[in-house]
Parts: sequence; C-alpha cells; structure tokens
Amino acid sequence: MSDVTLGNGVEGLREFLLNGKTSGIAGDTSNGNETFTALMKGLAGDYKIKCTPDKATPLVSELAAGEVSFAVDVSLESNDGEIHSWYNGPVKIAIAEDDTGEGCEATINPEAGAQMMTNGHLTVTVTMAKATWTATKKATLTVSDPDNTGFGGWTAADATFVATVTADG
Repeated sequence: MSDVTLGNGVEGLREFLLNGKTSGIAGDTSNGNETFTALMKGLAGDYKIKCTPDKATPLVSELAAGEVSFAVDVSLESNDGEIHSWYNGPVKIAIAEDDTGEGCEATINPEAGAQMMTNGHLTVTVTMAKATWTATKKATLTVSDPDNTGFGGWTAADATFVATVTADG
C-alpha cells in the first residue's frame, strides 16, 4: 500500500490561489474554489464518507437467473457535499451478507481491506452471486476510516451501500 498523496484537486487549488482559475489538467473537473473550501473544512475535521448509490433492490428472480452487480462510487466529502478532491489515500472496505442459503454470497472488487481513493473517489463493484436468495435479506458494503488513522487525524462515520433482496411483484 502506498502512502497518501495529493490528488489533482491540489493543482486546481494552486491555480485558483494563484490565478483564480482551475487547473486545466485532463480529467480534473474540480473547481479550485470548491477544492479550497473542502480543504479548509478538512483541516477543521469536516469529513463524510458517502456511497452513491446507497441502496439497491435486486429481485429474487434476477439473482436466481444470474449474478447481479452494482457499481458504487465511494467519495470523501465535506458535510456540505464538497469533494475532498485533493485526497489520494486509503479507506477501508468490507462486505457482509445475512442470507444463509447455499451460494448466497456477496463479493467486492477491489477486495476487502484498505484501498486507495484517487481524487477523493473509489469505485467498488458489489456482486451478489447467482443463488436462491431470500426476500428481505441483504448484502452490505461498509466503508470506513483507514486503520484508525482517520483523515489527517480526523475520523468520519462509516458509510454503507445496502442491496436488499426484493420479492418478485
């Protein structure tokens, strides 16, 4: 695992402070002012982990027919929704399911453990295996602070994505 580095948002912040504009780096959609605001809030401990989407409702029949996957964008934000685009560092991810039926398993990619965010984002794919899942059972992705270090020494509440199996209507 590599150390925390600064994201593209830092260049956007530099350009904003020097010239009042954004960086112009390919793929950098951050606004220098938004990055500055998020950075200042981060220095004061304003961090929130967010999963988008935060829920899904796969049908029993969909899961019986084949595996079902969901792409979840995990972001590190201020409580007002500014992305901490300057952050390239770890978050911890885990998956759990509560259906005990044969083959009712959920997996995540990348794998569970500490994973690196890039520019305040990490995409996690949650996959529920083809099986006979029970309605109301869940697969839960949990995203948390990295190994007790928090973000710059500050902690954030865990965020979840919950896929709740739904009976066919």
